[in-house]
Amino acid sequence: MTLRGQYSRTNHPLRGIVAARPDVSGVSGRMFRLTESASTFVYGSRVEETYRFDEDSYQHLAAAGIGWQSVLDALRARPRWRQHIGAVLRIAAPDRSGRWLGVALIEEDDDQYLVVGARALADGEAEAVRRLLEQGGS
Repeated sequence: MTLRGQYSRTNHPLRGIVAARPDVSGVSGRMFRLTESASTFVYGSRVEETYRFDEDSYQHLAAAGIGWQSVLDALRARPRWRQHIGAVLRIAAPDRSGRWLGVALIEEDDDQYLVVGARALADGEAEAVRRLLEQGGS
């Protein structure tokens, strides 16, 4: 992963690489008191895809009642249902508790995605995804 500008890089407990950069937007969210030292976090995996969360990501996830850790679980789950159309990537997979999530991401650069939201799938939706995966989904 290439880091540009004022990024710092460290290992994350979930076996990813975390890169943080100062965010001087001054945006404040419902759950967070943000200052000029607020950060954008980037999670990389060994699969060459990088997932980035910004403050809007955290606000949307909080509004949906979903933690960023659950989103990372779903993004790294195998098997998972994956649909990539243009710059939009949709992934459906269970988190570590077994709850099925639908995650929406925007491709910012080759294999670099911004998480824009997620939601828990309804039982019928989760069952449909499981059936697709049994038929050979990715």
